Amino acid sequence: MKKAPGFFTLRILSIIFFLTGTANAFSQQQSELINKIKTYSAEYNQTVKEIKPLPLDTRLKKIFSEKYELEFEQPVNHSDPSMGTFYQDIHILHAGFDRPTVLITEGYSANYASNPRYLIELAYILKANIIVVEHRYFNKSIPFKQKDTSIRLKDLNWEYMNAVQESADLHSVNYFFRQIYGKGKWIASGTSKGGETTMFYTSYYPKDMDFSVPYVGPVCDKVEDPRQERFIEHETGTPEARKKVYEFQKEVLERRKAIEPMMQEWMDTHGQCKFRIGADELLDYTVLEFSYSFWQMGRHAPETIPDPAKASDRQMFDYLVSVDSPDYFSVDPKQYAFFVQASKELGYYKYDTKPFRGLLSIKSSKNYLRHIFIYNKFKFDKYLTRRINNFMDTTSNKILFVYGGYDPWGSVKPRAAIKNEKAALKGRRRNNMYLFVNPGGSHGSKILKMPEPLKNKALTVIKEWMSE
Repeated sequence: MKKAPGFFTLRILSIIFFLTGTANAFSQQQSELINKIKTYSAEYNQTVKEIKPLPLDTRLKKIFSEKYELEFEQPVNHSDPSMGTFYQDIHILHAGFDRPTVLITEGYSANYASNPRYLIELAYILKANIIVVEHRYFNKSIPFKQKDTSIRLKDLNWEYMNAVQESADLHSVNYFFRQIYGKGKWIASGTSKGGETTMFYTSYYPKDMDFSVPYVGPVCDKVEDPRQERFIEHETGTPEARKKVYEFQKEVLERRKAIEPMMQEWMDTHGQCKFRIGADELLDYTVLEFSYSFWQMGRHAPETIPDPAKASDRQMFDYLVSVDSPDYFSVDPKQYAFFVQASKELGYYKYDTKPFRGLLSIKSSKNYLRHIFIYNKFKFDKYLTRRINNFMDTTSNKILFVYGGYDPWGSVKPRAAIKNEKAALKGRRRNNMYLFVNPGGSHGSKILKMPEPLKNKALTVIKEWMSE
């Protein structure tokens, strides 16, 4: 899936929590944190290296006193240490030893956390420590490649890119840092694929967290799950807006003779992108993806869509690529690991080509992940979908789900989250599980951006769980 924004931009100026103390006290506190990390590293035989201090935006110093990036040693295979180890990139924002801790279960790279302004809303709400754990096989945290940088991604051993191993990574981080931050509550949270990771981690290690808050996390049951496509066709936006999106897509394809050369020109001027398909197919897939991008990210209003009766070919093309950049369909080393895992166990979404029959150069979009994004071939296993749904059906763990009302990924929520909301209408809610859907919200939906009644209800739930 296209990655949702990785950090919450601080917009509210009235931060009510202030850290006190002199500059000398700050220096002592800083030393105490580093000393604790080093002490427990030696005590638990856990290699932690490259502890690098990072800058904090001035406003964030009202919440955090220190920020670090470090490398945390992990087994490649938690069930067989003989497979060797790798170093996982971790960021820490320190609010206090007695404060709550939010463990960010990242689904991708965590390099965004180095930004001096990085903040997530849960840490803002709770004035909590943040520990961001980069997902294995991404960015700086790629097993095998750390020891042999010449290995090509397609030649990597991908056996250990799975939910079992990623959850064990998080469990190791939790176990270690609880020695430091054991006085406050622990909350697992992630966004998009990170939201999925929150769910996987919670299911494998349900005792690690006091509660979990996955944002916009999907649970697909097929490599090409059709539910998102049906959602786009029948549910997202208004009927008028959906029609406008479809008519724009159709018009672009009807102007293929004029617009396809523009796509070739775009490819020629973006030589850094490596494509496995030509301009004809790239135009097809960019048009098919347009409706996903339009509704998922919510950055464009339906009123901005060009009127086909008035717009030139260039205006149509420029709008198409402004909403859905064709580079998404390039073989991107930064996203390769995601498509591997999607092919193996996460699943993805399906393109419905029927509404555009006769206008596409492709006969079918079946197996497009393998055709476009990755060189390796994997067999999809539904075990993860079954595990998550079965766990959610019976768990007593406290989980608060956040989704956007217009986001196609909201069409593949965990089964239990949907059932529980229906049960709530009959007064039979499970009080350990809540689903909050931001009306008209996108894949970037947040609690603090919801309408007041929903926001206040979600904050009340969190407050109650924090007091238990």
